[in-house]
Amino acid sequence: MQSLNEKFLCKFSIPKLTEMSEKAGTKEMFKTFGGRNLMNIYEITKDEKIVMRRSTGKLTWELDMKALIHVHNLVHSGEIDIDPHEIDKLRIKGKLKTTTWGNYIAGLLKHLGCQR
Repeated sequence: MQSLNEKFLCKFSIPKLTEMSEKAGTKEMFKTFGGRNLMNIYEITKDEKIVMRRSTGKLTWELDMKALIHVHNLVHSGEIDIDPHEIDKLRIKGKLKTTTWGNYIAGLLKHLGCQR
């Protein structure tokens, strides 16, 4: 049986995210979902939080890796689309702390080839 990653050619994994990071990897850039700004993963902390660098050079606050994995799984299960607004709605359900992550997460998942 194929895994989700094989079926959809999705490259999402913690090792891939670490490889993309500025501090531990190659500083692979990706666009926000709207395609207007470039971002990168700055680091993945020891306590499994992800920090991104915005196009302005400012760092984002930490996002729990479990929340990112949860969103990824919801996309692949078909429960939500890769859409910033749908991801932001998860804030209401307590999965994300702010509504600004939708654009960043959707852009990252799109860059990694995630789809339903």
